[in-house]
Amino acid sequence: MYYIAGMTQTIPIRTLRNQVSKVIRDAEKGERIIVTVDGRPTAELGPVQGCQLIEIDRAIGIGMGPAARQALRDDLARQDHLDNSLADPWER
Repeated sequence: MYYIAGMTQTIPIRTLRNQVSKVIRDAEKGERIIVTVDGRPTAELGPVQGCQLIEIDRAIGIGMGPAARQALRDDLARQDHLDNSLADPWER
């Protein structure tokens, strides 16, 4: 039997398989989850560190020259099915 200290939840792989949406939401909220296989810690899930959602127009300008930026804007303009707004997939 293993014990992981701190704000961590330890779950068997069967629980992950049966409750994946709940486990991912817990990780999104900041909880760290250790997944065990046959009682051995095997994987760790948790929130993505340093990840930030930004608007497409701002993302286009990061690290691109003017020609590449314009080419990407042109490509995006041709994609009329794209929604340029950001939405929280977990928000209802």
